[in-house]
Amino acid sequence: MTKRVQIAADNVTVSNVSVLGPNSPAGTGVFMDVADSVAVAPYWTWNGNLTSPVFTYGAGPAVYPPYAPALGTTTTLFIIPSADMTSIADQQLIQSFPFSQYVIDRIVIGQATGPVTEATGGIYTTPSKGGQSVVPAVQNYAGLKASTDVMNPSLSAPGTTIMNTGLYLHLDTPNTLPSSVSIFVMGIAA
Repeated sequence: MTKRVQIAADNVTVSNVSVLGPNSPAGTGVFMDVADSVAVAPYWTWNGNLTSPVFTYGAGPAVYPPYAPALGTTTTLFIIPSADMTSIADQQLIQSFPFSQYVIDRIVIGQATGPVTEATGGIYTTPSKGGQSVVPAVQNYAGLKASTDVMNPSLSAPGTTIMNTGLYLHLDTPNTLPSSVSIFVMGIAA
């Protein structure tokens, strides 16, 4: 089911979105930006009323159960709606829907809440910089100075490896100014 809505939350208006969810009159799902096919709100529930819909959203479960694209379709595989760029702790990316294997096509990072001037670090398949490096540790995020700035970090091996693990952001150098960013991992699920 697709329904265009406009929501306002946390003083941010999200518009031009489609609600993608189960084939039922009410349910849960992910708000997706129609133009870019990326999640813009991490998790939603709605009352099923098409005339006067009531949507709420929040962190949701660790895995979003209702939305699954057709096999072979590039989609948002993992997200972090608010990655803390001042933290050197592992930050797990949230799986967008159930799948067991995937191939990464690209990563989109943006929506900075403050200027990211010093942060460097990578994305890995296991905590503590373990497993396979997806984004190298030398990746600098300094191009994210405003909420409208977007970057596509370099991938270690784009589209060449089928993976079956989670993903973790690990910064080696944190930002000194408070800032968070949204991270969207795009690819094909299997």
